[in-house]
Amino acid sequence: ETDARPFRAHLTVARWRRPERPDHGVLAGLSRYQGPSWNVEEIVLVRSQLGPQPRYERIASSRLPYQA
Repeated sequence: ETDARPFRAHLTVARWRRPERPDHGVLAGLSRYQGPSWNVEEIVLVRSQLGPQPRYERIASSRLPYQA
């Protein structure tokens, strides 16, 4: 089943379930990751509460100055 909402590019910085600790091998591998570049217009901090009906709460946002 596909999601009917329009795609919005985003980056999940970190997520893990407590009381588990993040896997240090994964964290070390991510420290060397160099993904593709893209233009960022706004930074939004979102709190997600996962479950059968995930909820997303916009905590803060900041528009970035345009640079060509």
